[in-house]
Amino acid sequence: MKLSMEKTEYIELFEKYLNGTAIESEKERLRAFVLSNNRIDKWFSDEIAQSSAGLDAELRQKMWREIRGATSAEKEPQLAQILSSAKRLVRIAAAILLPLALIFGTYFILDRNSTNRDSALIIRTERGEKANIMLPDGSRVWLNSDSEIKYNAAYNKSERLIRFSGEAFFEIKHNSEKKFIVQCADNAQIEVLGTKFNVKSYKNDSLISVVLASGKVKFSASNISATMRQSERLIFNKNIAKITVSSVANADHFTAWRNNRLRFENETLAGIAATISRMHNIDCKFKNETVKNIRFTGTLDNTSLHSLLNALTITAPITYALSDSAVVFAEL
Repeated sequence: MKLSMEKTEYIELFEKYLNGTAIESEKERLRAFVLSNNRIDKWFSDEIAQSSAGLDAELRQKMWREIRGATSAEKEPQLAQILSSAKRLVRIAAAILLPLALIFGTYFILDRNSTNRDSALIIRTERGEKANIMLPDGSRVWLNSDSEIKYNAAYNKSERLIRFSGEAFFEIKHNSEKKFIVQCADNAQIEVLGTKFNVKSYKNDSLISVVLASGKVKFSASNISATMRQSERLIFNKNIAKITVSSVANADHFTAWRNNRLRFENETLAGIAATISRMHNIDCKFKNETVKNIRFTGTLDNTSLHSLLNALTITAPITYALSDSAVVFAEL
């Protein structure tokens, strides 16, 4: 079998498998993928074996044999049925999703220090990685590098609450009865019902940026708030607790990172370097303090580190030296 699907499609296949909607041909594609990848095969086996002390050894082995296709559906229980009857669904699901998530650089981590009621699922990308995930309510999230979302078992019951750090584009399923809430650093919060928006909120950055592609959202932090409408950008300065809202000509420019293009608006080289560092997992240094403050506006090709750096030097009065471990910027 030719395994040429996009990696995110495997995640979607596994989600269908878990909720019992995968057809037989999709199950076979998933099994073939797992069996063709030794690393994934071992992860599945290890994680299911350790998934819950509340499951007996025989049941855990049945779970693994089922997905690997070693037993027939008639003789062994379907994995989705096993999961639905398990008392520790969140823990088991997180353990099973972990190896598939690792395929494209996302880490699913269960917070085992929490109680079952509050068990948290953490989805994280490291520097140099991006990910596309689906939340339990069908909302989609595109995570940029060095980013994290966290939600617990109560998600999608009375409300849809996640805790977030980094940069992500959200495509939220509309639900007038359940608000979608994004909690960021410094007690900043974004409330929506159904919309598409980009959030950039890294812990060490002084600014939080929200760009609204469609719908309406409410941003609040430090006892101040603002309601955003389509094609607007909000900047919250954490240092002085100030909100600024402005119109943007094209909101898609600010989500272009999903397609390997980066948009900057009057950004300093220091700010651009922080983005480069996160997205390419490389240190950025400067010959002097002056070069840090050079500003740039434009869209850059981010297909590779070399293409990004070359595009930057063409449009800004800078040069760079690249080694295995760092990029050093200097003025022309």
